[in-house]
Amino acid sequence: MTSKQEIVAELGEADLLLPGRIALSLTANDQIKYYFALLQTARSNADRPRVPALDLKAERLASQVDNDFLDDVVAGSRKDRDGGYRIPHAPEILRRIRRCIDDMLACLPEDDRRPFDTRLKRLSLPRAEQGILSGKDIDSMSVSSPSSIPTSKFACCGGGLSQTFKSLGPCTS
Repeated sequence: MTSKQEIVAELGEADLLLPGRIALSLTANDQIKYYFALLQTARSNADRPRVPALDLKAERLASQVDNDFLDDVVAGSRKDRDGGYRIPHAPEILRRIRRCIDDMLACLPEDDRRPFDTRLKRLSLPRAEQGILSGKDIDSMSVSSPSSIPTSKFACCGGGLSQTFKSLGPCTS
């Protein structure tokens, strides 16, 4: 008869934790896509306001983001005189994007994660001073085509953050 301790010893703790890490990574992937869509939609609405503003609540719920205050981001976004976008909760959205990055990488074995960690060290998210982001910052984070943004502090190794995540591929042990 096989005991629980023998199974754990046989599989190793890392292997037992992998399914949970993969699930967390997949959820983070859905959430970061939502946050990118939220920033892009907020920018679009600030450029051409719609009444009522587009509602991303269904996308928020589908990506397992519980915070309903995010439902007001699109309608509350404004373009300022200098061309920046005043996006409610922008600093919090950027913090969540960073947390999603970390969660997405957590399922990778150390050797596979190392190249992404190196790329991310050369990458910095915008600061969103007073909730203001530039259109270029929003594009640089969320546009997936490397040719769309030829030079950018976010375009590490060709492509924005979105392109970086697409290159992660599925997590494997």
